[in-house]
Amino acid sequence: MSVTADVEQATVVHIAVSGTHGKKKAYEIAVFPQRVNDVTLFFTPEGKRAKQCAEKPRQVLWVAHGIEEGQKIRITAKNPGSGLLSDQYELTARNPVVPSGPVMRAPAQVHGDAWPYSVKLLGISNEQLAFVDPDVIIKNDP
Repeated sequence: MSVTADVEQATVVHIAVSGTHGKKKAYEIAVFPQRVNDVTLFFTPEGKRAKQCAEKPRQVLWVAHGIEEGQKIRITAKNPGSGLLSDQYELTARNPVVPSGPVMRAPAQVHGDAWPYSVKLLGISNEQLAFVDPDVIIKNDP
């Protein structure tokens, strides 16, 4: 799957890493969009694909900015095994764009399900340098 094809049905989420210089370097992660309901994905059952709305995104495309060589960003589902999206994704300086893939199942709730996740910046020894906890909302379409 190419990045161009992913963007056609994706919501792009930017993850920016910034660091302060000094005796001990500190890092922060910022995610945009970040407000609740800003990132909403849609699931369409196989038999209803002809009726799906073209403008509604089916996956997330995470784009990392500012990752240093040797660092990685690990995206991890806070409720592993939900079956909505995969449980883990990883971005690096050499691979800074990662698609979630399409939503794998319908949400259980009428108004959609939350897919809460953690975005962790990990150092060379896998030590956690920074984190943030956003959500993706999964809804049905049609």
